[in-house]
Amino acid sequence: MKKLNILGYTYTIDMTKALEEMEGNVGFCDFDNLQLRVANDVPHGVKCSTILHEIIEAVNYHLEIGLKEPQIKQLEVGLFQSLESSDVSLSMLLFEPFIINHTGTHLCNCTTPLFEMGRETCLNCGGIRVPVKVENYD
Repeated sequence: MKKLNILGYTYTIDMTKALEEMEGNVGFCDFDNLQLRVANDVPHGVKCSTILHEIIEAVNYHLEIGLKEPQIKQLEVGLFQSLESSDVSLSMLLFEPFIINHTGTHLCNCTTPLFEMGRETCLNCGGIRVPVKVENYD
């Protein structure tokens, strides 16, 4: 699972449960176990926005800012829109990087070799494409 450092606390990002298993909550920040949970069966953009929301929750908790849920939601929406409209991808917060092999297919958990030129995320699983130099690859 992906790990994320928030103010010196190492949170694990858990995307192993469906929305129904999470009792209808798209995301949850578990301060005691240092986990950020995001439902795995919601659209990719919702996952990205939700992980941003949960990061704000963690910062709010650890710094004792005192933001209420409506304020956290407003920050989430404002930051998410600003980042997305500036082509800043939040996908890297959710997925472990994977490597593209010499044929252009991806080496992640899915099997469909789908990449469009100029895209940074796998069209099938949302994983992050990390270009690497491969030497002596036959």
